[in-house]
Amino acid sequence: MYEAADRPRYVIPGLAGVYAGLETYSWPLIRVATGLFFVPHGMQKLFGFWGGDLAKYAEGFAKLGFHPGMFWATYIGCLEFFGGLLLAVGLLTRPVAALFVGFMAVAAFTSPFSEAGSGQAAAWRCRSI
Repeated sequence: MYEAADRPRYVIPGLAGVYAGLETYSWPLIRVATGLFFVPHGMQKLFGFWGGDLAKYAEGFAKLGFHPGMFWATYIGCLEFFGGLLLAVGLLTRPVAALFVGFMAVAAFTSPFSEAGSGQAAAWRCRSI
């Protein structure tokens, strides 16, 4: 009776061999994909790729109440670019991931797109995860 609970349940049971073969690479793949997701955002802020401008981001941070805006724009740009690269390569993953968690939590609760700016919608999104 308890043996069924110990075995993993696959979406497609016929691919159990493929799942077992890819199991070793699943966490590194997630780590690399997450790190590489942030790199272009940092490039946009720091280097002006895709129409980005650090001064515009600094102004946006200042409007959200993060003063001095240029410091926060530079910090977030460096975190996204260099932290994304470190995460993708696998260096200092836990400290960098902790910085990303803090950054994304602040972004979720201070987003101008949240309901009435209260962060209530962001709290519900965090609870649903």
